[in-house]
Amino acid sequence: MQKDELGKEGEEVALQTLLKKGYQLVERNYRIERGEIDLIFKDKNEIVFCEVKTRSNEYLGEPWRQVGFSKQRQLIKTANAYIRKMDVYEEARFDIVSIVLNVKRCKVEHIIGAFAP
Repeated sequence: MQKDELGKEGEEVALQTLLKKGYQLVERNYRIERGEIDLIFKDKNEIVFCEVKTRSNEYLGEPWRQVGFSKQRQLIKTANAYIRKMDVYEEARFDIVSIVLNVKRCKVEHIIGAFAP
């Protein structure tokens, strides 16, 4: 599976996982000039900005470890733009869904409140 296909498949796995947990999808692939948020959900009284990281193996570590400080800062800026544009008043949080996906297995780890602004 190519990188783009793997990423799209991972997003779909993350979406279905969180929908099964009762989250409500608000938006998918929200983009601004210099940023993107993979999935945006409502979870009770919170808006959840979700970054999905998918890898075919764990040779370089768990996929969530790829969300470093620079990526977090970019996600926060993009989320702030979304909040201003959509007049969001709910509490916000940042989750990561880390997925290892290959022909042998699908390992999903949902990290709630993975980082904060």
